[in-house]
Amino acid sequence: MRPAVHVRVFGAALLALGIAAAAACGTDAVGVESCRKIETVRCRRAPGCPNLSLAMPVHTGNDIDACIRFYNDACQHGLASGADHSGPDLNACVNVLSSTETPCSVVEHPESAPACAWLTPPAPAPDAAVEADAPVEAEAGSD
Repeated sequence: MRPAVHVRVFGAALLALGIAAAAACGTDAVGVESCRKIETVRCRRAPGCPNLSLAMPVHTGNDIDACIRFYNDACQHGLASGADHSGPDLNACVNVLSSTETPCSVVEHPESAPACAWLTPPAPAPDAAVEADAPVEAEAGSD
C-alpha cells in the first residue's frame, strides 16, 4: 500500500473508534439537576441531624461545601427513581426538606415525605430464574 492509503485507512479507523467511544460514554441519566437540588438541601440540613455525618468522603475545608461538591458529581447518574419531577413537584420536595420543622428522619430518607414520595425507586423486576424454579401448580380439573 502507498503511504497515502495507510493514512486514510488509519484515519477512518481512528474516526470509527472515536464515534464508538463517544457513543459508549453517553448518559441517559434522569433528574440530574433535581438530584443536585435535593442533595444540596440535605447537605445544608445535615449538621443539625446527628445520624447524618458529613465526615465522608474524606475532605478538607467546610463539610457542607464538600458534601455539595460530592453530590454535584454523584448526581450525574440521575435519580434512582428513574423519573424527573421538576417544577412544582421538585419545589414541594425541596421546601419540605428545607423546613426546620421537618424531622431528621425525613432529611435522611426524603422519599418518606409525601411531597418527595416520587423519589422512591421502582420495585425491582422479578427474577426470571427464580420464577422458572418455582413449582408449577396443577390446574384444577386437569385429571
